[in-house]
Amino acid sequence: MKNINKLYTECQKKSDNDTILKSLSFLIKTSDKEYKYIASRMDIQLAFIYQNDPKWIQQKIEDFFSGENFNGLLGEIRAYGELLELKSNSLEISEIKTPINGSDFIITLDGEDIHIEVNTPQISSTKITSIEIESNISKSKNYTLKFDISSKAPYGYPTRKKDNIQYEAVSKFAQIKIDKENKQFLTNKVSILWLDLNDPMIFMFNQIDYTVPIMSFNGSVTSGFIWNAFYSKKGDNIYANYNYFEKDLIQMDFNGRFNNNSNIDFVVIDCFTHKVIFENHNSKKTIPKSLYKEFLNLHNLNNKNSYLSFMKRDELQQIIELERSMSNNIFHLYKE
Repeated sequence: MKNINKLYTECQKKSDNDTILKSLSFLIKTSDKEYKYIASRMDIQLAFIYQNDPKWIQQKIEDFFSGENFNGLLGEIRAYGELLELKSNSLEISEIKTPINGSDFIITLDGEDIHIEVNTPQISSTKITSIEIESNISKSKNYTLKFDISSKAPYGYPTRKKDNIQYEAVSKFAQIKIDKENKQFLTNKVSILWLDLNDPMIFMFNQIDYTVPIMSFNGSVTSGFIWNAFYSKKGDNIYANYNYFEKDLIQMDFNGRFNNNSNIDFVVIDCFTHKVIFENHNSKKTIPKSLYKEFLNLHNLNNKNSYLSFMKRDELQQIIELERSMSNNIFHLYKE
């Protein structure tokens, strides 16, 4: 972990506040298998940056200690390292630029610029529930046991009474960078949103489970909030542990991002051990064939959970509509 320790030392020179550097120090010290994987990958990513663009990372450290979010910095480091690694094995990528304004990165592919914007979600809420239990040990002695149960929602707890955690997460993901639609995501350039979901301080579990339309466990069904945030439509069913006894179902009251005239053409979801790619099935832009080839070379791409057209966008549209239909109809199984 030579490079990740080097980064930590450089950041410590700016501030020895362990609270600020908590995410990085956690990765250095962790013994958890999946977190150790994130750390080992980050060490490789940093090696590519220190070798190819050391001035960039020094400037990023300066920017952070001037007010930027540290976990956002780590997300950009991971993404840049991945892109540099991709370029090292590519005959198609001629250049990677790091512009001061607009997108975080621009890769030049077959003479065309591909804009990439990185986001590391920071929303996290903790809720503490106090419980009291009375214990009658004998006729003369009664005790009241008091304890708190802490629960955490990476994307916040619902602000409306009718919503649940799952729907709140769908809503939050669908809104990511929505105010940058015409600034960082352009109408005339292929644009990619890169989501870094590797922050150990926010994500206790691998989020790849939620990149599917729907999943089941012990007879209950739950909607994958990441998939639905991009591909669902207004009126679609969002389930949260839905079964014979718990009818926790909410209908979407807005369109998912890709059904809402988005300029985003692809979303790369980097989560723990794998990456997943969603393509905007409604995009009107012409996608370079070579970009699909580069996607297939991304480290640990999960093809099973990815939705890519490979130049056949009408077929992808059919797949998405079939997935939506199947997901919406599941509730019929539990009708009384």
